[in-house]
Amino acid sequence: MSLVEIFAMPASLRASSVKVAEIISEGNFDSIFLNFSRDLTDPVRSLAKGVPYDLFLKRVRELNLVPEPFNTWRYWAEPILLAIRGITNRKKHSKVWCYRLPESIRFSAKVATEVARLTLRASLTGKIKVDEWSGLIEKFMKFSRGSLEKEAKFISKRIHEEKRSICLSDMTGRILKNLLLKLGINVTLHYPFLPYHFVPIEILTRIIKFEISDKNEKDRRITQIVKNHVSFIQEYVLTSRTYDEAYFRWIKKAASWMRIKDYPLDLSLKSWRFR
Repeated sequence: MSLVEIFAMPASLRASSVKVAEIISEGNFDSIFLNFSRDLTDPVRSLAKGVPYDLFLKRVRELNLVPEPFNTWRYWAEPILLAIRGITNRKKHSKVWCYRLPESIRFSAKVATEVARLTLRASLTGKIKVDEWSGLIEKFMKFSRGSLEKEAKFISKRIHEEKRSICLSDMTGRILKNLLLKLGINVTLHYPFLPYHFVPIEILTRIIKFEISDKNEKDRRITQIVKNHVSFIQEYVLTSRTYDEAYFRWIKKAASWMRIKDYPLDLSLKSWRFR
């Protein structure tokens, strides 16, 4: 019976991609589903056949296949891409798929731009319009849910001949798992990067999703989390060389109980800057 193993990892965190890259490098799978846009399928398959990495990057950039800032995407995706390179030469019958809907990727990029605008306004004025934040996040969650349903169907139609498939996901992996189960797929869920503490914007999506009968209490919580998000951006993201550095600096203060070790210096590359 076919088995799909989902590996859910935090978005944008290079350290989590390094963990997943180690799993990919083992090559113990018949097919792999990458959480990249389907627009990247042909270039990624060429990379899997051994095309030089620099040529792959050049093609992706020239074709404008990544809607988010290119170096931001490359920063977190690179460990996975390097692990993929040449893998179908080493494992002849393995299949590589990119399963994310292009419109979902583009919509996420638009939402990220809008979040940045609201964050800037909140940092400059100190004012937080709860309805705007709630409306944006609710719209994002609704769109994402619809996209996940289509992506689950895409995966389910392509795994029946494989014994073991691995699927990379962000932290919505549990939703994807449940959707695949409903489609009759044998599926397991793993979190290779633990412990992990949600950053404020991720916490915000979860608070907005919950039904809180007292609107004033819900608005108060949302306001505080947005303030935490603004602080995270100002004090950590904007003062760090990379997102990983920002996250690990923040987590040592925000969740000292996790006993996170010092920031992994091998990920702190001076050539990587937020763009």
